Amino acid sequence: MIYGQIYNGTATVTPSDSNPVNGNINIYDAYNGAAPALLCTLVASSGGACPATVGTGAHAGAHVITATYVPLPADTIHSGSSSTPVTITVAPDTPTVTITSSLNPAPLGQAVTLTATLAGPYAPLGTAASPVGLYAPPTGTVVFLYGSTQLCSSPLSVGSTGVNSIATCTTSTLPVGTDSITASYAATTDFLAATSAAFPETITPLLAPSFTITVT
Repeated sequence: MIYGQIYNGTATVTPSDSNPVNGNINIYDAYNGAAPALLCTLVASSGGACPATVGTGAHAGAHVITATYVPLPADTIHSGSSSTPVTITVAPDTPTVTITSSLNPAPLGQAVTLTATLAGPYAPLGTAASPVGLYAPPTGTVVFLYGSTQLCSSPLSVGSTGVNSIATCTTSTLPVGTDSITASYAATTDFLAATSAAFPETITPLLAPSFTITVT
């Protein structure tokens, strides 16, 4: 699966006799070889579902899921047991990167704010009002480039929609002409590296004179 997608499953306790079980089901996740972490506990006799946060937000890597049955003191005829492990491999998401400008075209020397917006294809599940799964906006840093010249290195912050991230760069040093701007994103644990398409920012010459002449 891809980071940002949802996984689900079912843990079933089947007694080897006709007596009902009376205990709990613990579900664990061992991430990338680490010690198992408890995801949730369910009552075996009545069943139920883990909280919505379980099954979302699984970071890229290997997740080994197991379920154990732990009998309560009242269950004197059943022993505890563990399921066969199930391994879920989560691959990093590939974000898209787009650039917008606060002013295009802009006169020479005018400050222009460039905004890079990043989103993973599997991040915007549902809506902010009715979410389905995890909102997984990319984290990390974006580098803005004019050709091979670095303009800014800006950290990402979560956008207003909650499903994407933005980084900004304000510059007033772009030369006259159509300047090709790109935004480059370095890979993180959960997202692959990505680069935007070239964005054409047009800088126009100043119309005001740069000197005056006085005649006496």
